Amino acid sequence: MVEQELRLWQEKDWQERLRKRLTAVPGLCVLDLVESNILSYSQGDWGLVEKDVHAAFSEKLAQRILACFKEEVQTCLAVRRELINFKKLCLHLWQTATGLEKDLRQLASFYYSRVADADAQEKGAKAAISTAKFSTEEDTEASLARQIPSEEPPPLSAQRRHRYIGISNALNDCRGAVAAVFDARHFSKAICALPRHPASGVPWKFEALPESLELWKVVEQARFFLENYKAFDAYFAAMHGEGLQSSSSEPAKPAKSQRAWRSERDLVESELGHAGLKKLLEALEELQLPANALHYLELVLIARGAVKATALKGALRRYITALREVEEQALGLERRLSALVKGDGYDSAEYLSDTALSAGLHLHGARHRLVLQGMLSVMSELLRWLDPIADIRSDASRLFVSGARGAAAFVPRGFPDVLARHRAARGEHREAMLSELSTAGWPKSACLGEEEKRPDACQTCSVRLSKLWLHRGQCLLCETKLRSQGRCPYGGARCSRSFCPHDSRCIVCEQWSCERCCLLRGDGEDVWQTAAQHQPDLIFLDFDRTLCTTKAGASPLSGNHSLDSDLVALCGMHPSVYIVTRNSRSEDIAFFLRQHGISARLKEDQPRTSETSGLRGNVEVRSIKREGFRSKVMFILQLLADCNVGREEKATGLFVDDDIKELTEDCEALQEVLASGRLLRLR
Repeated sequence: MVEQELRLWQEKDWQERLRKRLTAVPGLCVLDLVESNILSYSQGDWGLVEKDVHAAFSEKLAQRILACFKEEVQTCLAVRRELINFKKLCLHLWQTATGLEKDLRQLASFYYSRVADADAQEKGAKAAISTAKFSTEEDTEASLARQIPSEEPPPLSAQRRHRYIGISNALNDCRGAVAAVFDARHFSKAICALPRHPASGVPWKFEALPESLELWKVVEQARFFLENYKAFDAYFAAMHGEGLQSSSSEPAKPAKSQRAWRSERDLVESELGHAGLKKLLEALEELQLPANALHYLELVLIARGAVKATALKGALRRYITALREVEEQALGLERRLSALVKGDGYDSAEYLSDTALSAGLHLHGARHRLVLQGMLSVMSELLRWLDPIADIRSDASRLFVSGARGAAAFVPRGFPDVLARHRAARGEHREAMLSELSTAGWPKSACLGEEEKRPDACQTCSVRLSKLWLHRGQCLLCETKLRSQGRCPYGGARCSRSFCPHDSRCIVCEQWSCERCCLLRGDGEDVWQTAAQHQPDLIFLDFDRTLCTTKAGASPLSGNHSLDSDLVALCGMHPSVYIVTRNSRSEDIAFFLRQHGISARLKEDQPRTSETSGLRGNVEVRSIKREGFRSKVMFILQLLADCNVGREEKATGLFVDDDIKELTEDCEALQEVLASGRLLRLR
């Protein structure tokens, strides 16, 4: 029986017969797959592969085919799932870390003290005292006069100087942490966004590791300092007049080598995609399938994301290997810098505090050491979780779960707060700074001079400040005051319904998310993940600027428009999706969606059912303008109420729209549904 089935694949009309069988599968026919239309195919779920294989082969042969690569594909899809949520965690960490870095920069500016000058004065005074017992009184006074400037600055507050040193150290440590988190976010996102077709290639950075890592810049800067610190010392000493002997030619500052810019979108040929496809096809060799059958299975594996998942796993392995190499080099550089700055370890004879000509060289060395330490502390922790992600099995319990803020609502036990010490450093000094600002006013370093004409003024109090103290037109004091009053400091009254009272953040202006408000921010990928996690009974999607690129009620058939690939995949997998739009061109929308492989219908159309797919006509286009509803919320509440008829448990829904006004309509019935957790909103 199987032999007879395989002979049919060798006949001339095999493709025509196969197309008839594939009409039971929702979406575009896999046989029409090309590189240009691959984004129109649903992908990322093992069930999609099963449907395509079962539609083309007998049950017995389909089971044998699926068994050949089921474990490999499901494992790679599990890696993809975990990495998607890991990158969301990295996004949340990066957003938090950059905010902490700016806060620490403000603190460092506010409490700034000239540490190098103070060290030089202290060192000069000690040297003068030590030579006094070998000199006359006149010689001692002359020596002190030479070493201490005639216009001596006011004495530095020891407490303020100590505070500044602690803040400065925390800032440099935080800069290293920000670099590590940004690199993890950047590359994990690049891995997840690999082209789906193996013929497209991969971004060039994957073929230039580890030099293409963002962290490599930090390593290069530290290495450059170690290779040229004596030249830096001579340059700083000459610049500040600290040298022991004058020279006719001033030392030049060591010049850094500049990296040539290259677009991250440049794609190059790579074995990442082809190697994964080759491995999957080799698993089928024992079945001795005809060439046409193998070609069809190749198209299925590419269209449904199985090949991309294998490439993703390979790219993740490359990234981990590159991170290990960077970590090894960074540890070696950190040890050398510790020896120079602290005088311990090897090369202690080069202890900078004893050999440096310039007072600031020690500070530069300490800065590089702290940046490396901050980078290593975060990088080692992230590496500790990347290895389990790369090794995860398809039946293993989940490590990361997608949630609010485009990050992770759940992380594995033992995942630490890698930014805890930076939060502690900010919390230790921030309240004192705000209190001093409110009473004593802004420091000179924050205020612009009268001769400067840049329009950097607070929109609320009109004070003119440097950009460090202004964010989107609000100074630090006004921003803090407005948040405490429950108002958005940037959007004003128009953000009254989008301001989260739990976190004092604006959903719109600050791209914030709050699960207690049932209001999240994200893209199509976040919608896909949220639907997979919460399993809502109904999904409500806006059309213009959400599912499609159309605007202002325009017809999708006019012009060149496209659909969000992740939302297309969601429409192909969820049994009940409603396109809720104010656009009155319902017929055009339904026709356009069907052109792109979505089984769309209008309200008056009868749903088409199929035992094979169960998803024919699962997407219904509804125009609230034509049906007379005042708002999308009223329509959604009506559908949820209708769905509750005859059910013990009340129906749940997911509402996705790009307009915050649609999501936050002032409606008592909506508040009741939100309070019960039956409706989740995503912008």
